Amino acid sequence: MNTEGFGAALRVTIPPYPCEDIDAPRDVAIRSLIRADRPHAYFYNTYLAADDQLRSSGAWGAIAAFTAFGNTIPDAMGRCEEIAKRAEIRDKQYRTDLTDEFIAAHIRYKTYIKPEISIPEAAMEAVAGAGPA
Repeated sequence: MNTEGFGAALRVTIPPYPCEDIDAPRDVAIRSLIRADRPHAYFYNTYLAADDQLRSSGAWGAIAAFTAFGNTIPDAMGRCEEIAKRAEIRDKQYRTDLTDEFIAAHIRYKTYIKPEISIPEAAMEAVAGAGPA
């Protein structure tokens, strides 16, 4: 198992997401994904219609999270974005600024992560070191 690198996920939605007070449209087709995308796709608010077409269920608009692993943050996020771009979903929306956001966060927080301890332990040390608010 490879323990070096970065995991990433990119959520794809349709309007009115993020509004949960209004249902998203039902029966929006999800097309053009390829077999290699399957292990990297986590679908929600979708269903498989009688015609074997994956479609939106009309819930709150979240369609899928596309995941990837890469040697760098841009590599991992780029793979997620490739799948999102390939997916044909009417009115799809997803964030395109996350690579820069994640790089900035990694730079900020990597000082708390020591190779000899796990990330949850590093997070606890960071919280403990911060003292009372």
